[in-house]
Amino acid sequence: MQIYFFITFILVMAVFAFYLIIIKPKQDPYTKAVSLSKQNRFQEAITEFKKTLYSNPDSAGVHYKIAELYIRQKNYEQAVYHLNEIIRIDKYSVEVEKQSVIKNLAKAYYFLDDIEKAFQTYFDLIRENPEDAEAYYHVAFIALGQEEFEIAQRYFEKLVKLEDNFESFFGAGICSYQNNRNEDAVNYFKEALSIRPNSDIAILAIAFALGRIEKYSEAISYLGKLTERVADDNVIYISKRLLAFLNLYAGKNEEGSGIMNELLKFVQEKNLQEEIKLSLFDMGFASVKNNQLDKAYKYWNQLYQLDNNYENIKDLLNVIKKEIDNAGNKDGFENSIFDFVDDWISGSFPENFLWKICGLRSEKQIDIKNVMVSAKVKGRESFKTDTAAYESESDDRLDKFLALSNENFRMISNRLIFKLGYKVKEILNTYREADGVDILAGSQDNSEKILVWVRRWKGSNVGEITLRNFAQAINDIKAQKGLFITSAELTQAAQSSLKTLSKVRIFYPQETNELLKGLL
Repeated sequence: MQIYFFITFILVMAVFAFYLIIIKPKQDPYTKAVSLSKQNRFQEAITEFKKTLYSNPDSAGVHYKIAELYIRQKNYEQAVYHLNEIIRIDKYSVEVEKQSVIKNLAKAYYFLDDIEKAFQTYFDLIRENPEDAEAYYHVAFIALGQEEFEIAQRYFEKLVKLEDNFESFFGAGICSYQNNRNEDAVNYFKEALSIRPNSDIAILAIAFALGRIEKYSEAISYLGKLTERVADDNVIYISKRLLAFLNLYAGKNEEGSGIMNELLKFVQEKNLQEEIKLSLFDMGFASVKNNQLDKAYKYWNQLYQLDNNYENIKDLLNVIKKEIDNAGNKDGFENSIFDFVDDWISGSFPENFLWKICGLRSEKQIDIKNVMVSAKVKGRESFKTDTAAYESESDDRLDKFLALSNENFRMISNRLIFKLGYKVKEILNTYREADGVDILAGSQDNSEKILVWVRRWKGSNVGEITLRNFAQAINDIKAQKGLFITSAELTQAAQSSLKTLSKVRIFYPQETNELLKGLL
């Protein structure tokens, strides 16, 4: 009898063990979910994982596994929900690291095209790990895409120390170029080219940057190699046109004109209509520069036949025709066609040309500064540091402006005018070059003539006499208005005089400071 009970007990225990070891695990949702995940049956696995949340809704580990599966399915909205649940629960472990949660959340926001939240979350990631290259990469490029060049610069400088790749160096170069840190831009572009020597855009970028610092021979060398091998029509056109102007900048007029002539033949063969117009426009001026007025007239007349409203082609034809007809009899008061050449050369490429073609501007615009200020909440000390740094740099801009060399001061002044939506037509004689620069500017459609005085005075205010002299100068050149951009405050008498000086627009120090954003 005892043997019978003993055998029965053994059988019962065997069945129970079989249930515990074999049957029950297969019925357990968590175990089933893990098994389904390994079979790439993601949706079924998610369903099983969610069953475990019924009894334990605050399981960070389960939320994390669900989020990972949603990311693999590219269902980023659901991934965001579960990752935010983990942040709410605020319990982390070896399997669920806080840094990994934030990184996945940032990626999910990025793929959802929620750039603002992605930007903010990557900031969180930097707080968790100040050496995370991926976080710096996205913060730098998002800031760059938003044209917040000063903010981007700080993060690129950190990024290139953490990560050695083409994109980081190229982005740092573009940022430096936009901030007018041209030597830095050249160095970053060189690093980028050491990694990817045949990058068309990087070669164009370094040529533009070298042109800014007047290293024309080196820029020409880079472009020469590019024009020999490039196949894309757009790249051929941009690189050869830039090559032509670099030769002109370097005083090699014949070489520059020769390249422009080759370029005209190229665009005519390709039937590139807009490029044909610009090439005829260029060839006219190149001929003028070589004192070949008849050839210039021929090119511009061809352009007029194609588009009689192109730029100021009617005026140019009238001026050059008079000059040809009255050769040697010019009375000294009439416009000369040679007076237009310098403006053509200086305006060969718009200031933002490289920025437009580099492809880094974001189509979706957000208010990064507002994000940075908002990020002070929840004890995010890294955001406080960044905001303070930004404000400090903002305060420093006028000081940097005051400390510029005369040449760099004139260059930045030109860019201020471009930023205001005008174009520089002529740099006028200034009484004291160290104090400022006088510029004749115009609207983009040439309908307005504007006089601009940029003054960087330190230790003295702008007085009434200065403003009245400015108003008289505006009238003397028959300008429609005048812009007085200053680093100094106005005296009380000067403020009062503004009521009667209707053509004068003052840019006070705080406005000048804001205008300098992205330039210094």
